[in-house]
Amino acid sequence: MIRIAGLIFNSVPNYHAGDSGADIEVKIFGGVDEETLLLLKNATMLEDLTVEYGEVKEVRGTYQLFGWRKIENVRDGLTISWQTYRTTDIESLRQENEDLTQALLELAEIVGGGNG
Repeated sequence: MIRIAGLIFNSVPNYHAGDSGADIEVKIFGGVDEETLLLLKNATMLEDLTVEYGEVKEVRGTYQLFGWRKIENVRDGLTISWQTYRTTDIESLRQENEDLTQALLELAEIVGGGNG
């Protein structure tokens, strides 16, 4: 089960990563009205849920959505995919991680008195 735009669907997210970003794709069974389709297009978060007896038991994963990529009508519903991250975001996080690691090493040297 997934929750997206405050709505719960009986679907499983499929995550696809590549060089230029990553997408998450879900299949929505049956039809959706225009209002629901607009909510799905503008969604900013998708949650992968465990549901028991109609109640959400746990959130197994959360995906930030940056925008929808495509919507396809299929035989028994529709498939919609969203972009989940951008390569520039990953590079920025990688640089921040390197900067923090360097600062931590410098702090350890100061605290340790440089006695290696």
